Amino acid sequence: MNWIKNALLITAVSLFCYAVLIAGDWMTTKIMMGSLDASAHAAQEIEQDRAASEDHSYRDAAVSEGYVGILWPNFFDRNEALSTKMRELGIGSIGSTPNAKTYSCNEGYGLVKYTSDRFGLRNDDAKWDQPVDTLFIGDSYTYGACVQDADTLPNLYQGLTGKNALNLGFGSNNPQHYATLVKLFTPRLKPKNVIMIFYPNDMGTWNSTTFDLHVRNNAPFFDETSDRIAPLQSYYDLHNFARANSNETFHGSEELRLSYTERFFYALNQRWSLPAIRELIQMRMSSNDNLLGDSAMAIETAQTLCAAPECHLKVVYIPNSKFWRPDARAERYRTELRDFTAKIGVPFLDGATFLNQDENSPDFAVKGPHLSPDGYAKVARMLADKLSASN
Repeated sequence: MNWIKNALLITAVSLFCYAVLIAGDWMTTKIMMGSLDASAHAAQEIEQDRAASEDHSYRDAAVSEGYVGILWPNFFDRNEALSTKMRELGIGSIGSTPNAKTYSCNEGYGLVKYTSDRFGLRNDDAKWDQPVDTLFIGDSYTYGACVQDADTLPNLYQGLTGKNALNLGFGSNNPQHYATLVKLFTPRLKPKNVIMIFYPNDMGTWNSTTFDLHVRNNAPFFDETSDRIAPLQSYYDLHNFARANSNETFHGSEELRLSYTERFFYALNQRWSLPAIRELIQMRMSSNDNLLGDSAMAIETAQTLCAAPECHLKVVYIPNSKFWRPDARAERYRTELRDFTAKIGVPFLDGATFLNQDENSPDFAVKGPHLSPDGYAKVARMLADKLSASN
């Protein structure tokens, strides 16, 4: 019987040590993200005060006017029911609810409200029926988080160049989403420019059901019977299902019902492989390509699909605010992204060279981590002036 006791003891000690490693990984992430710094606490207090004094009333008013909250594409990947539904229907989500009065966020400039297009993206729907010059692909900084339509990067760029620019960005997107978007839309629209925008939190590898469906398995996405570019009917079925399974939360916005079990297993899935600890080791030992992870894959996918002489790929890096979102990993990621694009011959616009990342910077929002209207305008001008010249 002693061997049973010894086995149980070894198992218990191993589990305890593994739990300590997971806790250490979580703490490492906090340290790397600067979440324990005094400035981070000051930023959090500003955001919490904004949520209490402004956001609740803004959102309640928007809901009363018939606006609905955003269901991010990343939520479809995270939620078990929606991920299962995407696999059942054979189609992934690239946007929120299509053709819907949508409200987004506020970081000091009022609540953003707009009507989504046929894909649930942030475009005037009529732009899809015109020749497309430029595709913008990225996350919340491409989408134009917390600024009005006129101040988003695609619309500012279009105003400066006169070229029809489509916004394929969405908050919480990651490089697997970028690769999916470029694979779906570049062959279909044949744009002259593809602009792929990265942020420090794109570092590493990701998991996306939408990527699995449309990149790995080449599942159909577009309605081939339509005389205009449009998704399959199953896309609308997916979003009707998602909306029916959303609920009003305490702050008045709509989010997916993630059960406590789902949240636990999602958090465990994020931590079981000790990503922060492995990242520290990689930063010491790995090659640049491996450290970039899916960012390199997304860029190479875009470069392959944009290989025609009339199609030009450009990569943009948006830096983090050192006050709102400090991140010790950001400089390393920026450098490797710059070096990688140079190695494969892709033009690179480094936002860290002209955007002020310090506290009270006019380039970042007054009450949150995204760019201000001035910051978005600065990036759009640099794109129009410097990168358009390469066409």
